[in-house]
Amino acid sequence: MIDMNSKIRYILAVFCLIACIVNGQTLSLDSCLSLAKKNNPQVKHEILEILHDSRLFLPVIFRKSRNSDDFAGQFGFDIVDVPDGFGGNTVPLFTSSQIAESNTLKFTSIAVTMGDLAEMLKQTDKYASVTINIFTNSFFELPLDDFLDIFGIVANHRIKDIENEKLRQLLQSDFTEDELYAELMDLPLITPWVDKELGPANEFTFDENDNIYVPLFSDLEEFKKVFGNAREVYPQSYTFSRSLEFFKDDLVINPATESVFLIQKR
Repeated sequence: MIDMNSKIRYILAVFCLIACIVNGQTLSLDSCLSLAKKNNPQVKHEILEILHDSRLFLPVIFRKSRNSDDFAGQFGFDIVDVPDGFGGNTVPLFTSSQIAESNTLKFTSIAVTMGDLAEMLKQTDKYASVTINIFTNSFFELPLDDFLDIFGIVANHRIKDIENEKLRQLLQSDFTEDELYAELMDLPLITPWVDKELGPANEFTFDENDNIYVPLFSDLEEFKKVFGNAREVYPQSYTFSRSLEFFKDDLVINPATESVFLIQKR
């Protein structure tokens, strides 16, 4: 149970954060992040909710390389690496261009939405965390997996660890639609993607009547039963709830085995 003082601090933190983070700008972020670091987890949760739609400043080094196999080359820049003090690297972020320019890191900063940054960072295992307003009194560090969780994203190097055994057991038993959705919502599932001229796009599958479906897979083994090791089709992983935001077509889970069809409500 939260006592009255904690409730008051929580309400103040929420209103403070709403005032603090607007289009990547900051008014009094030091006090806001101090509340987040010293009080209950609900305040941190509220920060994560607000960061979901935020646009912050990222220090980068522009480069000429456009090698599509190189992480930086895909975007035309390197993210400036900062040691996290534990043998890894953190991604530095700033809530305003003024803080970025006055910081120890004397690099060009670009404004980037946090969702776009998450899509970039899922492709590499180079970073352990992101740190907002690093080298200031109001810095806020977040483990990379927690940052990706805000957007329902699983880092590419962790896809091989997805198993979803409980889901497989459910799919092989009698279940109701409510039971299935309750189990699915926060689970990471694997989807197939291909690179097209306009950018990445999800791959489809078809039933015997040529109806189109977006396939979802409980694990990498199920993915390979359909797409094998074809390089042109590659796995990405999002939570089921995030997949529902992406895809408006009907869905099928594990089409090579259980073939559970989910008809989207339109």
